[in-house]
Amino acid sequence: MDYEAVADLGPERRRALFERDAGVDAVRSDVRDIVDRVRTEGDVALRQFASEFDDVEVGNLDVTDAAERAYDEIDGATRDAIEDAAERPGVPRGPGARGLAPGVR
Repeated sequence: MDYEAVADLGPERRRALFERDAGVDAVRSDVRDIVDRVRTEGDVALRQFASEFDDVEVGNLDVTDAAERAYDEIDGATRDAIEDAAERPGVPRGPGARGLAPGVR
């Protein structure tokens, strides 16, 4: 395999290397559609894409065990703070939730 160090490239070759878009524009709308479907359809979309792209049939997507282990590994004070924050009114919840409760900076 032949390679060249970036430092050894002339101005034209260096510009060609760093200004390429790697075809991003060609797939941008497809990727946006995939992300939108996963956001709206969740696991159903993930299963369909696994079948379509990877030729794999996926059963249940279950992260319960991993989530429970992670929960059990959190120290008590941190777990209490997370649970208290989750119960406060005005705290944004769910996918895409942003910001803080009113008055919190």
